[in-house]
Amino acid sequence: MTDGASFMDGRASLLEIAVRLRMYLVALGVVCVVGALVVAVVLPPVYRAEVIVLPVSPEAAGSLVSGLASQLGVLGSLAGLDAAGNSMKEEALATLQSRAFTEEFIVERNLLPRLYYKDWNAQKLAWNLDDKEIPSLWEAKRLFDEEVRSVTENRRSGLVTVAIEWIDPQEAADWANDLVRRANSRMRHEAVQEAQKSLVYLNRELEQTSVLEVREAVFRLIESQTHRIMIANVREDYAFKVIDPAKAPDVDGYIRPRRALIVAGGALLAVFLGLAIVLVVTTFTDLSNQASRKQA
Repeated sequence: MTDGASFMDGRASLLEIAVRLRMYLVALGVVCVVGALVVAVVLPPVYRAEVIVLPVSPEAAGSLVSGLASQLGVLGSLAGLDAAGNSMKEEALATLQSRAFTEEFIVERNLLPRLYYKDWNAQKLAWNLDDKEIPSLWEAKRLFDEEVRSVTENRRSGLVTVAIEWIDPQEAADWANDLVRRANSRMRHEAVQEAQKSLVYLNRELEQTSVLEVREAVFRLIESQTHRIMIANVREDYAFKVIDPAKAPDVDGYIRPRRALIVAGGALLAVFLGLAIVLVVTTFTDLSNQASRKQA
């Protein structure tokens, strides 16, 4: 009975303190909810634009090239025939996310002022920072990787999603589409360069041999590399076939902030802070009462 009475006394004490502090608790709740509402309104909306692509298989990029590599052995390897083999998909994905490719994209599109728009004076076309504080290209690349761009692959379907999350919906769509276009262009350009180098080597080998079998093999290699150049020149989607290009989201189609959740979080914070305050005040009141009784 003593423990039960003590529990009821403590509960009554909590309620009593809560009633005494009700004006402060209400004010605290209002401050937390209003503060959360202000944060939800002030935070800029972030939009997500996605382009769905399918990495082109080596066969689609030139089955003749990949087939001859295994048939002609060392000569095919020396001619660079393996460059269009089974690693094309991995190479394309690595290129799309590589440091050099990303930094080139940032520089050519002049994205430093956009990525750090809070520190950029658009009217004066100058930084609001000291020279030492101006963000570097390395920092911009890290920001772009961590907060702006994402590349995810669906292992089951083979589809790759290139997504951009940004404060401007049209820029988000433009950047996503341009990343894929540039990756295709780079892969196509590199394939042509490699094939041309191979042709130089093969033509030199052709001049140096009179063995019929070797000459036939070299001719076949020349044919394959010529075919590879043709494929690269005529296929715009050389490494990534665009299945669904990115489209600018609607103005109200932002993915964050989730304003309702922020306001609800502010309300929950007010409840927890109110309970903490009541418990602390109740504890100090009980300790003070006990001390007074001992002195009496």
